[in-house]
Amino acid sequence: MNSFVPLNQETLAHLRSQLLDDPAATRARNAVTSVGIDDAALNREAVVKLDHTVEHKLDSLAVTDQKRSGRCWLFAALNVHRHAIAKKLNLENVNFSHSYVQYFDKLERSRFFLTEIRARRDQDIDHRVIAQLLRFAAEDGGWYGYVGNLVHKYGVVPDYAMPEVESAGNTRELNRALSHVLRRGACRIRDAENDTEADAIVDATLRDAQRVITVHLGAPPTEFMWQYRTKDDTFVREGMFAPREFAEKYLPDFNNMVVLAEDPRSDKPKNTRFLVELCTNVVGGQEHNYVNVDMSVLKDAVAASIEAGEPVWFACDVNRQFNRKLGVWDPQVLDLAGVYGVALDSTKEERFISGESQPTHAMVLSGFDRNSDGSIRAWRVENSWGSQLNDQKTELVGAGYATMSDEWFEDNVFYVAIKRDFVPEKLHKVLDTEPVRLPAYDLMF
Repeated sequence: MNSFVPLNQETLAHLRSQLLDDPAATRARNAVTSVGIDDAALNREAVVKLDHTVEHKLDSLAVTDQKRSGRCWLFAALNVHRHAIAKKLNLENVNFSHSYVQYFDKLERSRFFLTEIRARRDQDIDHRVIAQLLRFAAEDGGWYGYVGNLVHKYGVVPDYAMPEVESAGNTRELNRALSHVLRRGACRIRDAENDTEADAIVDATLRDAQRVITVHLGAPPTEFMWQYRTKDDTFVREGMFAPREFAEKYLPDFNNMVVLAEDPRSDKPKNTRFLVELCTNVVGGQEHNYVNVDMSVLKDAVAASIEAGEPVWFACDVNRQFNRKLGVWDPQVLDLAGVYGVALDSTKEERFISGESQPTHAMVLSGFDRNSDGSIRAWRVENSWGSQLNDQKTELVGAGYATMSDEWFEDNVFYVAIKRDFVPEKLHKVLDTEPVRLPAYDLMF
């Protein structure tokens, strides 16, 4: 028997009386039930304090919109590299086709899923790896290296060569249908009488998967006419390109990136390379790997990259202490503890190991500002959620560019993908070491 207070009618009546007699709780309840927690808890002092002006600022290309899809990692990776093309060709704006890369991501993930199910068909259905594969059979999420795998194999095309369609930006029905096809195939692969029959089911299921993907996204182009108009109104028609040819010419550095991370777990040593098993989207492709470093090392590398004119891909826990309309990330922007009247303090490690926090969204860092003592004050962020609030058509402050305090960065950023040139020399050997392998279900997946 435990000694906890019993949750009976007497206890409930006492707790209710305490809350109803508490003026602070009454004010909080009235505010939150009227306008919602984000508006009720907004700390105006924190909003005003976080100046959006930054000294180091890259070009402001029009923000993109991933809509109701989990393609942030893909958008952020392509958005990082469009800056170099816009600068090189003197363009007002430029975009790659996100749906083109998305098409092959879905197809390659389907093949990867079926390949792993085939290889593990004798394992128990409740094995953690099998459960992980089945749970994420047709998910949207991914990492920088996933885009690298796809660009290397399939190249890229400009947005007009394969425009966005309904299912590209609203993936629920596509993912539902694709998951059904893949899980159905998985069950039949596991029940196959022999390996030959299992292989035939893999092939048939992959054909079905491609059919579903093509119905939702359309067929990707095999070539396109590359043409554009510069800022000075000069029209340029370069000619026909195949997607891989285009990537080789305009994205030569796409796979010359490394991933640095700040894993908050105290049992994961710094200056060590890690790899999460089965965390990839292409059979034989690069698996998600990173070097775990101190936050100061990570921030210095990002700042050096931006100072050199190179924006940076990063992944964070996006919806913590964030006001989207005002474009502010700061640990004090929402006074949640004050409104609720309960303690909410916890460390980054506590939040991470308990499942309270994890990398949930990827964006682009395109600027920063320093304090008078040289420390970093704030970061400029290019998001991929458009320039308006979806429900109200209200223009966002910064038109989709937002500002992140350095304190928020330290609390909530986990990964950055950055050119090797900006990584400290002492870590170059670490980048080439054999990684410590983490299981497919590790928290950093």
